Amino acid sequence: MTVLNADGFSMEMQMQDNDRINAVFNYVKDNFQEHITLEEVSELVSMTEPSFCRYFKKITNKTFTKFVNDYRLVHASKLLAEKPISITEICYESGFNNFS
Repeated sequence: MTVLNADGFSMEMQMQDNDRINAVFNYVKDNFQEHITLEEVSELVSMTEPSFCRYFKKITNKTFTKFVNDYRLVHASKLLAEKPISITEICYESGFNNFS
């Protein structure tokens, strides 16, 4: 079992899933401030969208959307603690498309 950890965000996974999950994890890390579609991330790992969704849920126990939103929340929490900027700015800087 390996634990990935980025700024307080961690995830356990089996070793054989390392490369595929690392590719997804790194893609989210590099693109979380933008809109990420299931289509682009499933293409990244050469899977169909339904297969990717089942696979991702099996490995992480989260949907891909929940995973991305959790990553964004960790980033937003870090910004709240470290930077004197408005919540609205933090919202958009963390990849959330609207303030609500």
